[in-house]
Amino acid sequence: MSYRAPRRPQFFYTTAPLPCPYLAGRTERKVVTEITGPESDALHDRLSRAGFRRSHNIAYAPVCPSCQACIPIRIPVATFQPDRTLRKIWRANAMLEGFEVPARATAEQFQLFQRYQQARHGDGDMATMSFYDYRAMVEDTPIETFIVEFRDPDDRMVSACLADRLGDGLSAVYSFFAPALERRSLGTHAILWLIERARAGLVRAQTIDPKTGRPHYEDTARTNSASPFDVAHMDMVLVMLRARIARLTQLPILGFEDSQVLHYAPGEEFKPHFDFLDTRESGHAAAVAAGGQRVLTFLIYLNEGFDGGETAFPQLGWRYKGRTGDALLFFNATPDGAPDRRTLHAGVPTTSGEKYLFSQWVRFRVG
Repeated sequence: MSYRAPRRPQFFYTTAPLPCPYLAGRTERKVVTEITGPESDALHDRLSRAGFRRSHNIAYAPVCPSCQACIPIRIPVATFQPDRTLRKIWRANAMLEGFEVPARATAEQFQLFQRYQQARHGDGDMATMSFYDYRAMVEDTPIETFIVEFRDPDDRMVSACLADRLGDGLSAVYSFFAPALERRSLGTHAILWLIERARAGLVRAQTIDPKTGRPHYEDTARTNSASPFDVAHMDMVLVMLRARIARLTQLPILGFEDSQVLHYAPGEEFKPHFDFLDTRESGHAAAVAAGGQRVLTFLIYLNEGFDGGETAFPQLGWRYKGRTGDALLFFNATPDGAPDRRTLHAGVPTTSGEKYLFSQWVRFRVG
């Protein structure tokens, strides 16, 4: 007989009404909870997806009466495209270099923090923070936290950003910058830097080796990148999307492979190929025996603004360049499970701009 201790309940509290520090004449209230225990990282991930922010070991979200002005934002970096203003900010700060350092308070950081508070929030509580208060803000964290220090070519720190590492991304906790450089939009620049850092989750896309049945990298046939999402990195949106695909296709969700966001930079491609697994190859035969045939491909097009980049079916003489939100699905096998060689297709290279799409392969045991 084994014994499992009951899970500790998670308590949530609401704060007393206080004057809003952002909007005059408004009242602020928050719901707060403590981030603690051996599952702090997983708890913080869930709270972050629900719109909570973190301060020290407390997570909070606004529950202000008759006001929804504070909106939590999660940016899907795989499909994020900066507009003209954001590209201008990025170029204006191209000389800055960001350095990830451990969450350890330094005198240099605190001096910049003080100048920022006095200039921007002189009437606020943070303007009176001592170095020990600042150190607590930085170092009292139950999860993996780091600081990005942005330095100019003369090694002067001009801005900094305290950030948390989530299971599926990065979360900006607090940023500050040199007040004299306000016109450079350094706070926005820090967010753009974090987006690029999170975008690094894209890795070289793989195929299944026909000899071993294991994923491997093709040197020339597939040059695009992908960001896979296993069960540990799914959020509610992805769960609902997969459920909708299962309902649409009438295929069990247990046969879904890891979902992926595919990325094609200019010139990258996936040459003509089949998505089904060729059981004449020993590795593919083993993969089919283990998980079933890859019977369905489901694609959702996530952006526009690129040239080329069609999904081409050479044996059918047909190409498709979806618009944002369009879906394309095709069955890779006939109803009796035989591979359908008419589904030969390719991800044509983009000639300019970047292409993103969602990809879902589905396995099924036929017979």
